Amino acid sequence: WVLEKKGLANKKLEELEEEDFKLSFFDLAEFAKEKGYKAIALALNIEELRKLKVPAIVFVRIRRNEHFTVYKGMDDKFVYLADPSFGNIKVRIGKFKEMFYTRNDPKYRGKILVFIPKDKNIPLNLKFLKLPENSDFLYEVIKIKNIY
Repeated sequence: WVLEKKGLANKKLEELEEEDFKLSFFDLAEFAKEKGYKAIALALNIEELRKLKVPAIVFVRIRRNEHFTVYKGMDDKFVYLADPSFGNIKVRIGKFKEMFYTRNDPKYRGKILVFIPKDKNIPLNLKFLKLPENSDFLYEVIKIKNIY
């Protein structure tokens, strides 16, 4: 679908690699919309990501390569990912921060994309994200987007 929308449906994988073909959050969000989901992009730090209780697509930079991977969760030592190139992997939190912190904003250094069904009202799961009384920008975005 995405290749078709970009006019690249007839290209072979090798040709796309030679052209340095890339997908964006916008491309993924548009695809999700076609499939009946609402995509919400957020900028956040590792502590906020830790609170997330649903899978999310995270944008990372591995060496100099930009890459999307699926965040599954985190414990005290590792971040767990379902990666399209490397399979199910775990990465030490320090290393993951190096990959995830791709933004220059010191407060919101990483970015994620979360999908929710657009035709369903999903009741708030209080374990999903506990909002502090002194909410900051991330939480304001969540409120605006009606995630909770």
